[in-house]
Amino acid sequence: MRLRGQGTTEYLIILAVVIVIALVVVGVMGFLPGLGTSVTASQSKAYWGAASPLAITDWEFDDDAAGCDLVLRNQTSGKITVTGVETEGAALTISNTALTAGQESALAITGGCQTCSTGDPYDYNILITYDTTKLTGKTQTGTTSLVGTCA
Repeated sequence: MRLRGQGTTEYLIILAVVIVIALVVVGVMGFLPGLGTSVTASQSKAYWGAASPLAITDWEFDDDAAGCDLVLRNQTSGKITVTGVETEGAALTISNTALTAGQESALAITGGCQTCSTGDPYDYNILITYDTTKLTGKTQTGTTSLVGTCA
């Protein structure tokens, strides 16, 4: 014998369970801020590998102030000269690096790198200052930071 309203109550309980499961799945997938995980190293590599006008195709930070490497690629059809790079607001000591259209080159960094402990994860914001043939002092920053594990 069914009690009055029992079917409606069962329906609402099932609906509540489905909604909770859906919220957990959405949170794990990262669609809700604060519930998903942060940017992974592979997501960071994909973002910076396609960035424009300068792509960062590879990078590494290690446990000393001179221990960082950045590989840049000019994504434009003109010449770009990199005049400055900052990570987390700290300027790296670099030599001006001119990149022709499509050229990829390791940046000559001699100091000022962020330091980290071997094996620890890092997440550094980056700002690149560059000149084109027509404009000087242009800057590029990304919506995704450089993410990886300290070497």
